[in-house]
Amino acid sequence: MQMKRKIIISFSLLLILVFNSSILIAESQPNEIKRFAVLFYDESDAYISLVKEALQEIQQLNPDKVEFIYYDAANNQGIQNQQLEEVLRNNIDGILVNIVDYNSSEPIVNRAKENNIPIIFFNREPSTLDSIKSYGKSIFIGTSGCQSGNMQGEMIVNQLQKNLVQDRNQNNQLDYVLLKGPRNNKEAIERSRCVIEQINNSGIRTKELYSEFMNWDREITKERLTPILSRIVTDLDVIISNNDQMAIGAIEVLQQYGYNLPGGRNYIPVFGIDAIPEAIDLINTGIMEGTVLQDAKSMAEAMYITSMNFAEGKRPLAGTDFEFDSTGVALRIPYPDYIVRPST
Repeated sequence: MQMKRKIIISFSLLLILVFNSSILIAESQPNEIKRFAVLFYDESDAYISLVKEALQEIQQLNPDKVEFIYYDAANNQGIQNQQLEEVLRNNIDGILVNIVDYNSSEPIVNRAKENNIPIIFFNREPSTLDSIKSYGKSIFIGTSGCQSGNMQGEMIVNQLQKNLVQDRNQNNQLDYVLLKGPRNNKEAIERSRCVIEQINNSGIRTKELYSEFMNWDREITKERLTPILSRIVTDLDVIISNNDQMAIGAIEVLQQYGYNLPGGRNYIPVFGIDAIPEAIDLINTGIMEGTVLQDAKSMAEAMYITSMNFAEGKRPLAGTDFEFDSTGVALRIPYPDYIVRPST
């Protein structure tokens, strides 16, 4: 009987030890380093490079909490699909996808769902959010294209009111060139529509001299704009671009025709979006007129917080002041401000 009591007591002690060990393990889980795969559509994109720098800074500040593993698809959806399969074979806690093809979100979400891995799409919004809505561990983090368009329009109106943008041919309207992102991109569509609406709603008449889809790309802009500019430059009041890369491409074309040169007299205002360092330098030297600030650090911070929440079994927006938009799955990072050429 005494032996039996000893066995029972020993077993009870063992259970207590196992239970306490389980508690210690459970309590240590949140402190384990979480590993997230970051799939970029193209690291050569100037804004994406800023997001990567911001993520690297977050990891440096939190070395005992997070590790980001980066993949560059070089603007090729096939490569990104292969990278996704590689990621799924590794022991990771979540996936962050900057999608190449806006129409390819469904199979990507399905693969994450099959493996029960949280997946966050960021920056490049899929053509539909339906697949993201279908999986409780998936969200989109981006911006509002219309907000950036409105801010760009407000910036142009303000520069007009200061006589820093002028009616060069005195026809009582703003004659413009509009450089757009990809044809089916939601952000590009909204930026293009809302910037012109904002200008018109301010009581300013506008006339489009030329508009083209330039796919966010500086070199494409130079190639397509060069043969056009000579025919319209005398009537042109302003160039409006959906992003800074295309704006800089337009400036390089203008410089071929003797405009927007350092210290030069001939100048046509060029406006962009993103506030990449090169654009800010051009603004400060008086070669570019202005840009809307897209906050890469805030984007990276939202990616980090929501990824960690998912990995720790929490709701993605837990412990934050963030709110989803009307879709219930999209978090929109606001554009904080714009930057303009110093007045002389």
